[in-house]
Amino acid sequence: MKYILFVGIGSFFGGVTRYLLSRFVDSFMPAILPFGTFVVNIVGCFLVTFLYELFSKGLVTDEGTRIMLTVGFCGGLTTFSTFVHQNYLLFKDDDFWRLLIYATVSFIFGMIASHLGHLCAKNI
Repeated sequence: MKYILFVGIGSFFGGVTRYLLSRFVDSFMPAILPFGTFVVNIVGCFLVTFLYELFSKGLVTDEGTRIMLTVGFCGGLTTFSTFVHQNYLLFKDDDFWRLLIYATVSFIFGMIASHLGHLCAKNI
């Protein structure tokens, strides 16, 4: 039961962070692609890999903290379902070029962010 509470707390803060960061990014970017969702997912890719690398080094050993940060916060921060829905809307609108660009760039930048998260934590 304790871990469920930790997931809930982390999810709350991750979800609020996603909402605020996504809205902030979208307020400055043109509406040609869903940049807010893109940014929160890329930040999440970096952060979850960074955290798992810290855990593997034994720098964070408390299981509750680990679950709250990864499953809770990172799970609440990132949004695969919104990403897929946005791709579906581009598909439905026959906007195949933007669909291809958004999906491809999201995957590539997600991989790069994950690698950078790994490298940053590895050097701590």
